[in-house]
Amino acid sequence: GTGFIITDDGYIVTNQHVVVMADNAVSTYYVTVLLPDVESPLRAEIVGSDVQTDIAVLKVNIDKELPCVTFGDSDKLQAGELAVVIGNSLGKFDDSVTVGVISSPLREINRKGYFVNIIQTDAAINPGNSGGPLTNSFGEVVGITNAKIVTGTSENLGFAIPVNSVKKVIESIINYGKVVGRPYLGVSLQQVADYCYFGARGGVFVAEIVKGGPSD
Repeated sequence: GTGFIITDDGYIVTNQHVVVMADNAVSTYYVTVLLPDVESPLRAEIVGSDVQTDIAVLKVNIDKELPCVTFGDSDKLQAGELAVVIGNSLGKFDDSVTVGVISSPLREINRKGYFVNIIQTDAAINPGNSGGPLTNSFGEVVGITNAKIVTGTSENLGFAIPVNSVKKVIESIINYGKVVGRPYLGVSLQQVADYCYFGARGGVFVAEIVKGGPSD
């Protein structure tokens, strides 16, 4: 996978799905990172992660200031403007750069039951690019690469998380180790069709209650 340094003291942003094995089985797996101008991989701490936005924050400790990125304004993106993807393509070709355009600055997709807004780009995205930066023509990070659609009939359908939508998530993870202040009911709901249940005219019913959650 790929990540990018956001502070000179070693905080790194990547995708949650890049580090999920180490996050779920800390006694078995761990994360290492290769930094610019550092020959050997460094062990990284997973500060926290968020499944809903597919964001994770790592921390490395090193006795020097690290180069870090500058964030741009993803709300100002327009279709057709330059998009640059940097990443560790196929896990072999680190610092690979691909260039394209912003195909759409705002797409809504369903990710694991969550509806999220995402940037579409035609810049080539390969396995290993996940968690890397999508930058604009000024070199500012405007998105976090996280997915592509691969079918026999599709081409150049890549996606990135807009940075404006996750800045607070990143700050919350750094400050608290998790995302705080997000509304949460603690239930799973299922749609009720007009003809299915209890003579209802449509709506939803509670299918499951999370043990220990607010609704419990």
